[in-house]
Amino acid sequence: MASDQWSVVTEPHVKTSKGLRKPDIVAAKGGVGVIVDVQVVSGQRPLDDAHREKRSKYWTHEELVEKVAGILRLPNKDCVHATSCTISWRGVWSHSSYKELKRLLELKKSLLRVIPVVVLRGSHMNWTRFSQMTGTVVGTPVRVPGVLWDSWAAAEPLVVPCAELNISKFKYFF
Repeated sequence: MASDQWSVVTEPHVKTSKGLRKPDIVAAKGGVGVIVDVQVVSGQRPLDDAHREKRSKYWTHEELVEKVAGILRLPNKDCVHATSCTISWRGVWSHSSYKELKRLLELKKSLLRVIPVVVLRGSHMNWTRFSQMTGTVVGTPVRVPGVLWDSWAAAEPLVVPCAELNISKFKYFF
């Protein structure tokens, strides 16, 4: 964005009466300001709902919008728009978010195609770290009262998260 003549501030700390607000990006170009907050969501609910909720969080906070207009040296709050960059952890865009980013920030399709790849890399990194934090117990599973083991063959490995290795804390974990 900075290379396209945008004035960009990343993660500004804006003190408001509702507390400290930290939008991910605020930017201005040609007398128009944009607040962008990025979120990677689970996808358990409609992505466009998550986008609208995040956009509303910033757009309806008039004090924040006024202060962002000041940070960006814009004449008033009416020059500032709010949006989100909403994408699922599987790399699926919120359609509304995609359209708004393209329209408001004039982002090229080539850049918008790269963002899901970055999200997928992050998701893979998180999965890898979680997998490294699990322990494997090979052989006969540890018998825990209240847990049914009939479906487990004795030779199958049992993968148990390290946090669950304290037997007193075992619950139904599968």
